[in-house]
Amino acid sequence: MQQLKDVTDKALQKARSGPSVTDLAHQNNQELAALGEQIGRQKALNEARKKAEREAKKAEETYQAALLAQEEAQRQQAEVERELKEARAHEAAAKAKAEADRVAAEKEEAERLKAEEAQKALFAKVGIQGTPVYTQEMVKAVSVLMLKPGVILLNRAPGMIQMAAVAVRAPAALPGVASAVITATAEFSGWISSALWRGVVGVAGAATATTAGAMVAAASTIFFSPRAGGGNDSKVPGRDIEIMAAQARLFTAGKLIIDPGMKSVDLPVRGFITMEMDGRQSLKLVKTGTGGISATVPVLSGVRDKASGLDKIMVPAVDGAPSLSILINPVPFGPAAPSHTGNSTPVPVTPVHTGTEVKQADSIVTTSLPVADVPPLQDFIYWQPDATGNRR
Repeated sequence: MQQLKDVTDKALQKARSGPSVTDLAHQNNQELAALGEQIGRQKALNEARKKAEREAKKAEETYQAALLAQEEAQRQQAEVERELKEARAHEAAAKAKAEADRVAAEKEEAERLKAEEAQKALFAKVGIQGTPVYTQEMVKAVSVLMLKPGVILLNRAPGMIQMAAVAVRAPAALPGVASAVITATAEFSGWISSALWRGVVGVAGAATATTAGAMVAAASTIFFSPRAGGGNDSKVPGRDIEIMAAQARLFTAGKLIIDPGMKSVDLPVRGFITMEMDGRQSLKLVKTGTGGISATVPVLSGVRDKASGLDKIMVPAVDGAPSLSILINPVPFGPAAPSHTGNSTPVPVTPVHTGTEVKQADSIVTTSLPVADVPPLQDFIYWQPDATGNRR
C-alpha cells in the first residue's frame, strides 16, 4: 500500500510541477493565434503579390502601349518628313523645270525674233511684202481688177506649179469671162517639177546643132490641152495658158545658186509656151548662150497696190513683145497658207481654172529648133515667201 501511495504521490508531484491544463490551453490558444497571424500575413502577402503582379502587368501593358504609340508617332513623323522631302524635291524639280522652260521660251522667242528680223530684212531685200489686212472695199477692188479681160493672175503659192489662163482681151467678146489660175497640188507639182528638171538637164547638156541656119537645142516637156468633156471652162475662146510659174532652181540644171539681192540671173535654159500643130499648147525649153538666145533673166519685185492689196509685177518689154502686167494675190495659198488666221475678215480669192489638162511629154527628147521659131522671151524670176523662208 505504501508503495502505491508513493507512486501516486510522485505522479501528483510531477503533475503539479508541469504546465496546467489552463496553461496548455492558453499556450494552444497563443499558438493558434500566432498561426492565424502567420496565415493572415501569408494571405496578405499573397494578395500583395497578386496586386503587385497586376499592377506590374498593367504597367507593362501601359509601357508597351506607350512604346507602340511612340513607334507609331516616329513612323508618322518619318512619313511626314518623307512626304515633306518629296514635296520639296518636287517643288525644286518644278522650279527647275519652270526655270528651264522660261530660259527655253526666252531663247525660242529670241530666236523667233531674230529669224523674224532676218526674214524681214530678206523680204525687204527681195521686195516681198506681207499679206495685208483686207477690208470689204479692198476685196471689191480686187474683184474688179481680176475680172478685167486680158489680166494675168498668179497666187502666192511658193513651191507649187501655177499656170495662168488668160481670158480674151476684147471685153465685148465674152462678157463675164475672167482669167483664172491652175495651182497644182503638192503631188502634181512634184510630178511636173520632175519633168521640168529632166528636160532642163537634157537641154543644158545638149550639143549645139550645126545644120544650115541658126539652130538651138530645145525640148517640149509639158503639154496643155482642153479637158475632154470639160464643159464651158474648157471651151473659152482665147483663154490659153500664157504663164507657167515654177521654182527657178529647176531651170538652173544644178549649175548655179540664185541668191537674194540678185537683179538678174544667167540661166542655162529658158522656156516659152507655144502652140503646137495639133492645137495643143506646150512648154518648150531652149538652151541659152547659142543662136543669140540670151541667158540673162531679170529678177523682178512686186509693187503693192494700196487700193486692192494686190502685188503688181511689170515685165519689161522686149523686141517684138510689149510689157506685161501680172497681178499676184498675196493671200497665201496651198501648204504655206495658215489653216486659220483668227481673222474673220474676207480675203480675195483668185478664180480657179479647171478646163485644161496638163500632161508630160511621152518622152523628153532634145532636138534642134530654128532660132527664128523662138519668140521674144519674157520669162522672169520673182521671190515668194513660205512658212519656212522664201521661194523663187
